Amino acid sequence: MNQKNRDLHQYIMDSSSEMTNEWLASRGDFGSVYSKNISSHIENRLIEQNRLFIQLVAESFIENKEEATKNILEWAAAVADDRVNTYTAINETLHQFKIFRLIFLDLIERFTEENDQINIADLLSWNRHLQETFDQIIEKFAEQYFKLTATRLSAQQQMIHDLSSPIIPVTEEVGILPIIGDIDTERAKKILESTLEQSAEKNLSQLFIDLSGVPIIDTMVAHQIFQIMSSLKLIGVQSILSGIRPEVAQTAVQLGINFKDVSTHSSLKQALNDHNFLVKKANTL
Repeated sequence: MNQKNRDLHQYIMDSSSEMTNEWLASRGDFGSVYSKNISSHIENRLIEQNRLFIQLVAESFIENKEEATKNILEWAAAVADDRVNTYTAINETLHQFKIFRLIFLDLIERFTEENDQINIADLLSWNRHLQETFDQIIEKFAEQYFKLTATRLSAQQQMIHDLSSPIIPVTEEVGILPIIGDIDTERAKKILESTLEQSAEKNLSQLFIDLSGVPIIDTMVAHQIFQIMSSLKLIGVQSILSGIRPEVAQTAVQLGINFKDVSTHSSLKQALNDHNFLVKKANTL
């Protein structure tokens, strides 16, 4: 490491507050974590994150590559977590990187002009190092941001799947599973897991599966439903199917999906009546 790099590092650290103020002054009035009208609590957090960012970039000029990468990962993970928790769009953060890249370039240019011993080779080397460092920080930030948002989305999807396939108890051993909305392979897998778990927890012996709320019941859906019913049979739960059209059942059989031994009904009301659960008409005035 040469003395020029150490001098540049110190120059950046001495200019840290000035750089942060320049960045803060560039903020717009739009409603985001980067807007001018945010709370003092959020602004102070941004200032601290920015201080660490400036230090991170400055020290990259004097650290070995391994140590610099370690520090970049730690900063990127912490800031990505904060941006995800504040629902900040990734493009907004990338725009801030763009602004601060220019601030750094201007600072290095100014440092060069103030020091006669610095030559063009030094300037080109620093510019290249700065670009590579920014690219690495942005890459690691985007990677961490994606991982966190993917994890959150997966948890939300799991919650939706759980809420979309609840078993409603009718008696201590009988339940109803109303399935609503489109069914694809992934959702069918979640329904299967949830249904088996709920049936076991409730000690069910009989389950009415109603498909009246499924807009499209094609052969793929029929196959997935058949797998659910087959799995229920393995744990001792009898399945009764309602809401499936005769033509769909016939097509499914032609494709090797056999509903011959499955109790099917055109509606849930009919299924309940046929299995001795009397559905009374509501009294009318």
